[in-house]
Amino acid sequence: MTNQEARQIIKGNNLNEAKSEYRRLCKIYHPDINPNGLEMMKLINLAYHTILENDNFNDSNEASTLDILKEYENILNATKNLAGIKVELCGTWLWFSGETKPHKETLKSLGCYWASKKLMWYYHSGEYHSRSRGIDMNTIRKTYGSVDLTEQKKSYQGLRG
Repeated sequence: MTNQEARQIIKGNNLNEAKSEYRRLCKIYHPDINPNGLEMMKLINLAYHTILENDNFNDSNEASTLDILKEYENILNATKNLAGIKVELCGTWLWFSGETKPHKETLKSLGCYWASKKLMWYYHSGEYHSRSRGIDMNTIRKTYGSVDLTEQKKSYQGLRG
């Protein structure tokens, strides 16, 4: 299947749009939902994998990754002088703990949110919709890894590698 044929099945200008369209089509044609949808699902899966292998999406994904890293770098630089705060990177999430109460307004202005069950602030770039709630920080650390950024208070310039 060519990329052009795949794009006629799964429309989208970027990887996120293609993923959304793929999920939408799966909800319609999945054999568990639509008994006549088996052949269509095979076609949808082939189109989706063809799109994933397309270099155009990889280039835009790389550019968006650099934008996200710059965004994280700006947030880390804005919080590096806040006393008593521990900064932790778990997967693609920044977590702020420690003496955060005096810095509440600063964290809010940076786009951070309060996780009341974890008693921590967090930042995540882009859209996120929780699929499950109540996961404790130890499980998150174990699943996604954890890097303590607290000791790197001087500068976060090296984050982009």
